[in-house]
Parts: sequence; structure tokens; C-alpha cells
Amino acid sequence: MVLEKKSLLLEIALAISLLYGIMLIVALLFPSPYLWGMRLIEFISFPSLVLIFIPFIAVFIPNIRSSLILSVDSSIRFIQRQTIIVRYAVVFFFIGILIAKFWFFRQSLFFLGDGYLLIGSLIHVNWFSDIHVFYKNEPLPGLIIVFLDKLIMRSYHESSAQLSIQIVSILFGTGSLYFTLKILRQFTDDASLVFFGLICFFSAAITQIYFGYVENYSPVIFFLLVFLFNGIRFLKTKKYFIAVVISYTLLFFSHYSMLCLSPAFIVLTYSMMKEKRFIELILSIILGIIVIGVLITITYYPRIAFFERFFNSSNHFLPLSTDDDISFSYSLLSVGHIVDIVNHYIFVFPFLIPFSVLLCIDILRLKLWKDQTVLFFILTGACAIVFGFLVKSDLGLSRDWDIFSLFIIPAILFIIIWILRIGESSIQKQVFLIIIMTTLAHTGTWIYVNSDHEKSFHYFRSLPNNQLWSKKANANAHSELARFYEQSRNYEASLFEYQEYIRYDSKNLRIWENMGGTYFYIFKDSVNAQKAYEKCVEGGRKSWIVFANLGEIYLSQNRLDSALNLLNRSLELNPNNDAAKNIKSLILARTKQK
Repeated sequence: MVLEKKSLLLEIALAISLLYGIMLIVALLFPSPYLWGMRLIEFISFPSLVLIFIPFIAVFIPNIRSSLILSVDSSIRFIQRQTIIVRYAVVFFFIGILIAKFWFFRQSLFFLGDGYLLIGSLIHVNWFSDIHVFYKNEPLPGLIIVFLDKLIMRSYHESSAQLSIQIVSILFGTGSLYFTLKILRQFTDDASLVFFGLICFFSAAITQIYFGYVENYSPVIFFLLVFLFNGIRFLKTKKYFIAVVISYTLLFFSHYSMLCLSPAFIVLTYSMMKEKRFIELILSIILGIIVIGVLITITYYPRIAFFERFFNSSNHFLPLSTDDDISFSYSLLSVGHIVDIVNHYIFVFPFLIPFSVLLCIDILRLKLWKDQTVLFFILTGACAIVFGFLVKSDLGLSRDWDIFSLFIIPAILFIIIWILRIGESSIQKQVFLIIIMTTLAHTGTWIYVNSDHEKSFHYFRSLPNNQLWSKKANANAHSELARFYEQSRNYEASLFEYQEYIRYDSKNLRIWENMGGTYFYIFKDSVNAQKAYEKCVEGGRKSWIVFANLGEIYLSQNRLDSALNLLNRSLELNPNNDAAKNIKSLILARTKQK
């Protein structure tokens, strides 16, 4: 340990918990985009707020910590004394309770990430041949979700996009916790410590992804943990390298960003070479290539598009300067970026930054990198965090929190394993308990807010800002809100959101067309509808609806030549538009009368 007295780690953990509690209060009293990682409690009631701070108070009382640890130890020893049938019954009972909680507190609105876009897209996916179009970066989760959706369609004869995605989220979330358990058991035989370590990992905000979260990342986390487990097992036993290759192949195909972990895979491969087991190495690599080939074939992923995902990097990374680009709010080394990243780390796992510093000091002072297992975790943690630091967020980091959380999972696990290596069970359990009581209160609030329709909506409405979000991210949020209000038949609010979008990006012709449609069909406002449609025509948008509606407006103004021209253009794009045909006939009749 870096600390002369191991009990000092306990004191540091308590200090971090206290500091985090103070930060929550500051964020509550002074709401700011610069404190988005600590703002959740402003969206809950006062009684709930009091309940949340009970764990913060409890962790500072040694007797309470001792009683809780004793209760857990006693319960686990009692279960261990039972027959294997009883033990399995208890395990399956808790798995059932866990899945029920995942479902009961599932996400209610889907503004975070690309939730609504994914639901809307899945409805239009006809078969596996469309996967590479709609799941460009995560084809394997796309394959799983599409397969499940088509399976449900065979029974109910309609797409259940939301249900399919949420089932995948829950099932792979449950599997993720199982492999987290297997990873921790590689470092200790103490069932009580394994339990505390598992709950510590479960307390991180990344767990939200398991609660019916509409995104593609639950399978990614699962395959990431499978890879980490197989990597650790191989380094400890020098067996099952083929499992390492297959798991990394599946991880890579679950999200192409996981290529950032290739240095860790190379270390495992080098370790295999040192064992001089070249035949097994070559056969394993060949099998991995075959698996990738099969997955590319099943998903109909064009080879050109496959390679373009990696060589066209200009759209993925933060620049050194923004140059007033609407896609960027800050540059790579700017203060805004640092503030955003720090907020994200605090949001997902409040102990990540301070414990990572202590861990790094330990690694340097004790030369822990000489341990192959430690080196493996150093590489996975460092490579993932560096990659996450370099990548830009299209939607704003407070909204795009989910994908960036993937890049800190190895670091969180590394911290938990580091605590397991301290060697003093009483200190380990108390440190874990402090982390759990502090972080779980925050994560529980996060899950509760997202499971409540009204609270989730108010939370999302608070996110857009001009300080840390790019103009593109702000515009995208207003577009999502406009569509949400349209579906709720609140057209005035929808129109307001479209107008807000235009403030950030006045060149988006799709938005102008939507505004025109709202004015034309809902409010019967031909003046503003004309302005919106003329913007579309001037910008070169080819839409038969725009041409037809603007033509009808011109007809009402007796601008017959302009109306006829637009109706002809509309009919070129949609010859079956009977309304346009009738209006055209009316114009021609008037022209003849003249």
C-alpha cells in the first residue's frame, strides 16, 4: 500500500464521502452546467432527499459499519452451511429479485443517448442485411436486438422495438454481474469480500444501463467483462487462450471503440508467445478471424464500410481548436473539456479520481506492473480512459454519459481489485461499505429519476446549455423535444422547440419543413408556413410535400405560375399525389379562363 497505515485508507474514504456530500449540497444550492455530475438531488422530493443523506451519515458511525459488516458475514456463513440445493435456490431467488428490480425501475423516457432514435430505427430494420446501416459501430448488439425483435414479431405480428431493447438490457446486465463475480473470485476466496466488491461495482452509475435502458451498451459491458475475466484467467493459469481470442473478437464486434483495448490483447498474445505455444496461438488467431468473418457475413457488413469506420477518424476525436464549428463546444485541452470529464467521472463513480491517484502511486512505488495481472489491468484501464478522453461527444457528455462510461469500467474494477489486495479483511470491508453507501445513494437516485416519467423529463430539460454543449448537441436536444411534444399533441411546445433549434442551426432544412408542416396543418398559418417552406426551397430540399403545400399557398395568393411550377416538381417526386393533381387541374382551368 502507498499508505504507511492501512487504516489511513479508511480515513481517506470517509473524507471523500464527506466531500462528496458537501458537493451535492453545493450543486443543489447553486445549480450550474459545470456541476451536472452532482445535480440529481434537485429533482427529488425533500423526504427522499433526507433518506438519501441517511447513508452518508451512517458511514461515519463505526458501530453501524461494524453491525452491517457482521450481518453480511453472518448471512453468508449461514448460506454456506446449507446444502448445495438450498444455496442454488437462494442464488436463483436473488437473481429473480434482481431482474424484477431491473424491470420495475426500468427507464421511462429515452432522451438520454440515442434512445428514441434506436426505437424508431429498429421498426424499419427488415432483416440482418440492414444491421450495418442502423448499427454502424455496434453490429453484434444490433444482431441480438434485431433477432429478438423478429422473434417477438413471429408471436405478436408486430415490432416491439422498445421491449426488445429493454429485454436485452436486463438479460445482459444480469450476465454482467455474474462475470463481475467471477472476476473478483480470481483475487479472493472470501465470499464476504467478493459480495462487498460486487455490490461496490453494482453501486456505480453504469448500472443504470441494466435497468431497461434503451441503448446498445449492455451487451458491450457484458463482453468487456467476459474479456477481462478470460484475460485474468489466462494470466493466472496459462490456459484457455482461445477463450481470450473469442471474447476479444466478440467485444470488438460489440463496439468498434473497443479496439482501444488492443494493447492489452497484445500483452496476452505476447505472454502466449513466451510460453512457446505457437500452434495453439496461431489456431486461436485463425479462429478469431473466422468468427469476425462470420459476423461480418451475418450482418451483411460491406468490407468498404467496415474499414471506413477506422480510417475515417476525423468525425470521432476532439480537435485542438474548435474554430466556431457547431459540432464542438470545446477543444481537447480546454478547461471546459476537463470540467466535463471530471463531472462524468464523479457522476459514474465518485471515488474514481482520488482512488486512481492512490493506485497510480502504489503502482510506481511498489513496481506493481511487474505482476502480469496488474499490467493487464493497467493497460485496459489506461487505454480505455485515454481513448474516452480523446473522443468527442455528439450529444453533450451529460446526455452521452452512457457510451463514455464504457471507457472507465476497467478502471473501476481495477480499484476494487486493488482494495482486495490490501490484505486486511476488516479494512477492506469498511472501505467497500463506505463506497457502497455513498455511491449507491447517488446511483439509486439516478435510477429512480429515470424510472419516473415526470422527473426524467425535467432532468433532461435541465441538461441543454451553452457552456459545455456544442450548438449541434443543443439543437439535437430541441429536435428530440419537438418530436416528443408532437407525439403528445402539444403542438405549441413542439413549435417552440423547433424555433429554438433554428437558433443553433438555421441551415437544417428538415427542421424548416417540420415547422412549415406544423404551421400549415395544425395552426392554419399560411404566412409562417410560406416562410418555412420557402427556406426549404431556397436551400434545395427536394420534398414533394414542401412543393405541394407551398404551391397550394401560392394558389391562394393567385400566383398561378409559381404554384404550377411547384406542383409539377411535387408530382415528379410523387406522381400518385392526388391532391397535387387536383390543385394542378384547378390552376390549369383558371389559366384557360384567362
